Amino acid sequence: MADLEKQVPVNTKPIKTNDPLPPKRRRNCCRSCLSILLKIIITIIILVGVPIALFFIIVNPQKMKVTITEATLKQFTLTGANSSNFNYNLDLNLTIRNPNRIMGFYYERFSSWLYYAKPMEIDSDWPSGDFYQGKKNTTFRRLSFKGNQTMALGFDDAIISQFNRERSSGVFSVDVRMEYWVKVKLGKIKIGIFIPRINCDLKVPLSDGKRNSTTTFKATKCDVVFKATSIFDRGFEKCKSCN
Repeated sequence: MADLEKQVPVNTKPIKTNDPLPPKRRRNCCRSCLSILLKIIITIIILVGVPIALFFIIVNPQKMKVTITEATLKQFTLTGANSSNFNYNLDLNLTIRNPNRIMGFYYERFSSWLYYAKPMEIDSDWPSGDFYQGKKNTTFRRLSFKGNQTMALGFDDAIISQFNRERSSGVFSVDVRMEYWVKVKLGKIKIGIFIPRINCDLKVPLSDGKRNSTTTFKATKCDVVFKATSIFDRGFEKCKSCN
């Protein structure tokens, strides 16, 4: 009986289980992952940001500056029934200035439109075609609009009223819009295509020889706007022929 009463020794060694990591170790693991991710992000920013920053510091790219220096409006009339025919003859002299000390511009295509209250879409190419503009260079160009615009139902009362007021004053508010395709030359490398859009809001006195106007045209600086999506606005088919 005494032997039966002896207690069998109990194994007190802990049994291993698949319990998750303690909260403290889980926090340390998360911190380590976040630290690695942060280091990767900082490295990418340095590898990408530093070259871009150096490019802008060294090259200092600037957009071209466009100025309408002279404007001669030889004809600007409304004729026909209900003033349905709009006749115009406008000559412009303009300067294009490249202010960059490193970059040059290749101008490969050009389109322009004349606006008066409603758009008159008259395409007009540079007489000399494509051209290259070197650094710190000023190029002189001439642009002409001549023709007529016909509205089957005539122009509305607001346009006719504006036209009559400006005809009395002898000075017309004319808007010219230009757009060209540009490649940038940086050293021996060509980068592009970029499509800047030029907006010129002009006050042009009428010089038809029928009146002695004391008002002279004042040189007007144009706004130059670069749009990243401009090339797609003009359509993919047109771009397929780009060089």
